[in-house]
Amino acid sequence: MAGTNYNVYKGKISIRSYKIVAVLSLMLLICNQGISQQYQMGNQKITDASALVHAKTMLAKLTLEEKVALCHGNSTMTIAANPKIGLNEEFVFSDGPHTVRFDLARESFDRAYTPGEASTNLPALSALAATFNPGLAYAHGRVLGAECRDRGKDMLLGPGVNMLRTPLNGRNFEYMGEDPFLAARLAVPIIKGIQEFDVAACIKHFAVNNQEWNRNGVNSICSERTLREIYLPAFEAAVKEAEVLTVMNGYNLFRGEYCSHSAYLNRNILKGEWGFKGFVVTDWGSLHDAKKGALGGLDVEMNAGKNIVHYPKNLLRLVEEGEVEESIVDQMALRVLFVMAKLGKTTGFVRAKGARNTEAHQSIARKIAEESIVLLRNENDILPLDRKNTKRVLLLGRNAIEEHCGLGWSAAGAPPYEVTPLQGIQSFLGEDVQIDYFPLVNQITAVEQISDHALLTEDHAARDMGMTIKAWKTEYYDNDKLQGAIVASGYTRQLNFLWEQVEKPEGVPEHGFSVRYTARVKAPKSADYAFGMQAFNGAVLYIDGEVVMDKWKAFAEDIQTVRVPLKENQILDIVVETRVFDPKQPFAFGWKEMGARENEDEIIQLAKDADAVILFTGTQHGHGRAKESEGGDLPGMQQADGVDEAVFKYLTLNTSTVIVNQSGTPLEMDWVEEAHTLLQYWYSGQEGGNALARVLFGEVNPSGKLPMTFPKNLKDSPAHFLKVYAKDVADHKEGIFVGYRWYDTKQIEPLFPFGFGLSYTDFKIYDLVSPGAFEPGKPMQVAVKIKNIGEVSGAGVVQLYIHDKESSVERPYRELKGFKKVHLKPGEIKEVEIKLDNRSFAFWDEALHGWKIEPGVFTIMIGQSSTAKECAKDVRVNLGWTQKVREQ
Repeated sequence: MAGTNYNVYKGKISIRSYKIVAVLSLMLLICNQGISQQYQMGNQKITDASALVHAKTMLAKLTLEEKVALCHGNSTMTIAANPKIGLNEEFVFSDGPHTVRFDLARESFDRAYTPGEASTNLPALSALAATFNPGLAYAHGRVLGAECRDRGKDMLLGPGVNMLRTPLNGRNFEYMGEDPFLAARLAVPIIKGIQEFDVAACIKHFAVNNQEWNRNGVNSICSERTLREIYLPAFEAAVKEAEVLTVMNGYNLFRGEYCSHSAYLNRNILKGEWGFKGFVVTDWGSLHDAKKGALGGLDVEMNAGKNIVHYPKNLLRLVEEGEVEESIVDQMALRVLFVMAKLGKTTGFVRAKGARNTEAHQSIARKIAEESIVLLRNENDILPLDRKNTKRVLLLGRNAIEEHCGLGWSAAGAPPYEVTPLQGIQSFLGEDVQIDYFPLVNQITAVEQISDHALLTEDHAARDMGMTIKAWKTEYYDNDKLQGAIVASGYTRQLNFLWEQVEKPEGVPEHGFSVRYTARVKAPKSADYAFGMQAFNGAVLYIDGEVVMDKWKAFAEDIQTVRVPLKENQILDIVVETRVFDPKQPFAFGWKEMGARENEDEIIQLAKDADAVILFTGTQHGHGRAKESEGGDLPGMQQADGVDEAVFKYLTLNTSTVIVNQSGTPLEMDWVEEAHTLLQYWYSGQEGGNALARVLFGEVNPSGKLPMTFPKNLKDSPAHFLKVYAKDVADHKEGIFVGYRWYDTKQIEPLFPFGFGLSYTDFKIYDLVSPGAFEPGKPMQVAVKIKNIGEVSGAGVVQLYIHDKESSVERPYRELKGFKKVHLKPGEIKEVEIKLDNRSFAFWDEALHGWKIEPGVFTIMIGQSSTAKECAKDVRVNLGWTQKVREQ
């Protein structure tokens, strides 16, 4: 058989099996009572008042030089120790919003490869958001807090709460969707869970940081109302409710000023209006000027160790020359000392005891993954699959075997194991079931980016910054003939992009230019490789100085390939030359091992005969088409090359084919009407494969809901509809109409709405009860009943939206203001109560510079997605209310 049989995975990884009693017990703990105290905690927690007293006492002992030393790192992930103030060890940071990241080198971003650093990899935050379960968010935080303590970390860089403004943002998978209320309700328990273990959480990236495209230079502009209603609520809740100890600035500019320099964000809003007591830290490398940072409210500068330069080189001088008052540095250092005291780092406090890679943590990782999976289509009740009658399974697509946990830059982890979907399904079904796997696309016509393992050329500029990044040397010409002098040069990580999104250096025109890419590449094994290019503008490929493909004049929209036989470890000098006269066209170059030519007739027969065909679509971590990662945006919402065509083909062969889409952001799915089944799987952590298998075969009833709208295509998305997604200026002209607020108000039908998700059972919501009027200042209880009208147990999510019928300003048609996840047995009925308060009805009044409720009629709408309205009731607000914010 041409495919690979995977009946041999037993023993290769630690795939856990769980007893039913343990599973049910865990569900009760998480969903009904929260996570119990599983660890030995320290003695009584230090209060803010006592921490501040201690911090002031320690500050008085320090020289100016020692105060400055507290305001910057002494290595990539540490602040220097100072025994004089009880800081006997360095203060240690860790990256990772869903894991405790592997250790980094002291002077760079390279991995340090510390022995025993493996840590539990939880599902990404987009997956956590899909659970709509604050109890699981709390469990998520406690796992991270416990593992930080076990690894000796004092601070974790997460959670991330930036809103999904564009489906193209490369870090959407790290955030919690498009709705500020949902993000806030989940961020608070995450932070509380982390900080219960005497570890500082760090909410990020403050603020209006919604794209990776030119993230170090893009200027985010939005109205004050948009800022307050969409982009700040999760940060505000983190400060006021969770008492988060640290806040990280974004790389971007906000209203023309770098976030790390913004006194309006850091001093006026964060520290003034909200009363934030902890310290503000840069993203690593986001400070550009020491004076602007200090005056702008930035307390701590971090970067790759040797690149921490602004505060250590200039801050002391600025004080001595009178450009920055010493009292400002005192306040900066005092905030750092306050956080250290709160954690027990400088007080002799017995800090919480940690734990790592426990079965409890692995169970929580699996539980989050299970509850995050969203059932989007299930015609004819194809799912769940019949475990007893499944003897042969065909898996198609890279994500069936892809490991994701170690990728994604700051999101990368080092788990003790990672269960892929193939491994999870094999473990669940047992060795008596035969599983065949094949790549989804035709191997001759599709190519992949050359991986870092094979690419030998390094980015010299990145190396100077302390990073090891494999890349293509890039040389630009200001004409389309590669003639004359090179006008600009640099490095490019991967050759897969839309030209109009490429950040071209100064001197390079928007079109009518040419480029030469050069790299050394090592073949990983002996095989025939298909080298391919997609270059409508024309391109030529050289290998070891010889032309192997010339498409300079023979333009083609499709990928053109050439077969090249290679030996293991053979070193190749590759040059790709191309030109650009139409910047709207894509460019891609890569390769793919061809191996033995697959017998397509055999695969077709397998698809027809298999008891279950499971086809995987979606993204992987990295850069380019269908890639998600920090450091770059996607060029579009399309699936990877060849995937759509293959999906149509296999759906025709077997209409019961199960589609599993793995991504942290919406993708186009032109074939969705042909698909009888569709699951949204996310980046699901080290237990993802086990979770997916349990959902596919009915051991777990899916209960995930989309934390983001899936539009039918990119042009329906607000920033793209208005053509304000751009490199240099992100003008948020869509205002408060982000996500479902846009689609509802503009009456644009999405592919799948926010909050949507099916189940293997059905729920009915009815009997909405609420007071007839809302009085500002007096919380209002809304009650509704939900009944499981199906035949299996499951969980539904009651979602409450508010509609203002008589507003003096334009408001979204509906806004999420409450939700609750409810687990029900067949026929069971539960009453759900949701509390509404002033902010539930308020909008930001720019003239008042504060929150405002106008008298009038509001409609409470309750359903199971942003488009459902199973129950509705009008509520009258008889009195107005305003709250002008205080400023520093």
